[in-house]
Amino acid sequence: MLAKNVASALTRLKHLPDAVLPLLRRTYAVHQQCNGFVSYSPQRTMNHKTLSFVYGGIMLFLMALATIQCSPIMAGSTESKRDTLTYLALGDSYTIAERLPTKDSWATQLAGLARLRGVNLQNPLIIARTGWRTDQLMNAIRQAQNSLQITMSGYDLVTLLIGVNNQYQGGSEELFRVQFASLLQMSVIMARNKPSRVVVLSIPDYGVAPFAQNLNRAAISSAIDRFNAIKREECAKAGIAFVDITPLSREFARQPFPFVSDGLHPSPEQYAAWANLALPTVLRALER
Repeated sequence: MLAKNVASALTRLKHLPDAVLPLLRRTYAVHQQCNGFVSYSPQRTMNHKTLSFVYGGIMLFLMALATIQCSPIMAGSTESKRDTLTYLALGDSYTIAERLPTKDSWATQLAGLARLRGVNLQNPLIIARTGWRTDQLMNAIRQAQNSLQITMSGYDLVTLLIGVNNQYQGGSEELFRVQFASLLQMSVIMARNKPSRVVVLSIPDYGVAPFAQNLNRAAISSAIDRFNAIKREECAKAGIAFVDITPLSREFARQPFPFVSDGLHPSPEQYAAWANLALPTVLRALER
C-alpha cells in the first residue's frame, strides 16, 4: 500500500523544492531495503524493523509535503481565488432596478455574466435607493459601515452609478464634483485601496424615456452630458475605470421594450445590455 501511495505522490513532485526530491527517493530506497532484509539474528531483525518503521514515518511526512506543495489551492490557483470574489454595488434606483426583482438589476446580471466566463463573482451587496443623490449615498455608506453591513475587510469589486438625482433635483455641478470625488475615495477604500477594482458607470439619459415627454428633452440630455463629463474627469484623476452607458441608454429607447411600467426605469433587457457593456472592463479589473 505504501508503495502505491509513493507512486501516486511521485506524479506530483514537479513543484517540490529541489532538496526534497532526492531525500524522498533515498528514504524510499532505504525503506525498501529494510523491509526486504532477511536476517537470522533476532537483534538485527529488531533493528531493521525499527529502521523500517522510522523510514516509513519519514516517507509519510515527505509524501504529505508533496501533497501540500503540489496542491492547486496552496499554489494559489486562479480557480481558488475566483471562489472568493466579493462585490459591492453602490447607487440609486438604477442599481436596485426599480419596479423589478433584484435578479434583473444590471449589477446582478453582471455577476451572472462574469460567472459564465469562469469568474466566480458573487451576487452584489447593493447599497442603493430610489431618489438618492451623492450626499445621501455617502451618508448611507457611513451608516452601513457603522452597522457592519459593509464588511471591514473590503470587496474585490466595487461599482458606482450615481448622479441622476443630483441633476434632476437641480443640484449644482460644482457640489456634485466635490461629492462625487469623495464617493470615489470611499469606493477605493472599500475596494481594499485598489482604484483598479472600482468601476464607475455613467448616468443614463432619462430624457429619452416616456416619463420626459412633457419635459425639455434636449436640456435634460445636455445636463446629463455635463454631469457625466465631471464623472469621467474625476475618474481619470483617481485612476478609476469609467464605462459610458449613456449612448446605449439613448439607443435602447428605440427598442421594443426599453422601460418598465413607470416609463422611466429600464427594462431587464436594457439592464442586460448595460451589464454586457460593462463586463469587459470588470473582467480586466478583476485580473489586476
